[in-house]
Amino acid sequence: MDIHAIASQMSPSSEQRPAVLARERDVVVTAGAGTGKTRTLVARYLSLVAEGYNLRSILAITFTRKAAREMRNRVRDEIRRYLERPDLDEAERQDWQDRYTALDAARIGTIHSFCGEILRAHPAEAAVDPRFQTLEEGQANILLSRAVDEALAWASDEPDVVRLFALLGEFGLRNTLTSLVAQRLDAEQAFDRLPEDLLAHWQQALLEWQERCLEALLQRPEWSDAVETLREDEPILPDDRMAVERQAVLAALASLERPTGPLPGRLDALSRLNDVYLRGGSANAWPGGREQMDDVKGALGTLRGLWREHASVLELSINAQDRALAGAMPLLHAVYRRAIATYHALKEERQALDFDDLEREALFLLEAHADVRARWQREFRAILV
Repeated sequence: MDIHAIASQMSPSSEQRPAVLARERDVVVTAGAGTGKTRTLVARYLSLVAEGYNLRSILAITFTRKAAREMRNRVRDEIRRYLERPDLDEAERQDWQDRYTALDAARIGTIHSFCGEILRAHPAEAAVDPRFQTLEEGQANILLSRAVDEALAWASDEPDVVRLFALLGEFGLRNTLTSLVAQRLDAEQAFDRLPEDLLAHWQQALLEWQERCLEALLQRPEWSDAVETLREDEPILPDDRMAVERQAVLAALASLERPTGPLPGRLDALSRLNDVYLRGGSANAWPGGREQMDDVKGALGTLRGLWREHASVLELSINAQDRALAGAMPLLHAVYRRAIATYHALKEERQALDFDDLEREALFLLEAHADVRARWQREFRAILV
């Protein structure tokens, strides 16, 4: 496929050209900062326009409004540069002049501006006031802070809920609640998925994590070599310091030969590796002398080091604080719901939606209304993010 002159004037590299020209499939471009991702995106945009795509049929999503302005300006600059060519015939020049004039209506913007456009186009189906205002991040944070304050004030007067302050502290509870409310799309899903017996769920998750971690440890070649060394190198004097350490570690390793036993018991036995002592010992206690004793010390040190690498997971256990937190989760959910209700009320007073509202409501509208979804599917021939 030949590249149109307006995209060619941007001199896309051999790596960028496939991203500019690929059609009828998804294209992903990954590259570091300053390597030309935006230029490639602009070249692809212009090549689609050159093929006859209407400006309104191309949806270009950017992360910020600043980035949207930059992309729109770069498209405008490239069209202006193309119009300066002396070899354009009158029809071609007029086509691109019309596109240049229509650029203000091009759909180049943030995901939130696009969600807002969808909602305003279907206010009845979305059950929103088409005159709603969008809360900027700073405005939303002010209302969120007020909602958190009111929820904490409510919690302090509730006999059951007030124990959250003792468990997390006022500062900790405020930070937790603020994070949950600020990320409420994720928080709501997490609360909805909470199992009935949260503590048992945590215990099972921990055991599965530890099983995987222990399996990975036992697969390490260094582990196998060290275990083999300890089993083969027997001392002459069993009461020698290194001989005693060797025997204690072999006893701990014997728990691995009982894989059907409870995992916590096996891990408790293996935790002996954390305390391996590598000082002392006599060369005369080993048939191979100092060389054999050093081999045993090396194997003991390897096992101790490998265990310590994995100890942060393998030595974890459910503690009293975990039990208290699991029991307090319904209380935290209650405070969260109180804060969300207050936040929604504050937004309704202002007929406002925040960025999360725009995403959630637009997604729900497209999923729940087939006719709305079909309308927007017809609108676009290309989506660039």
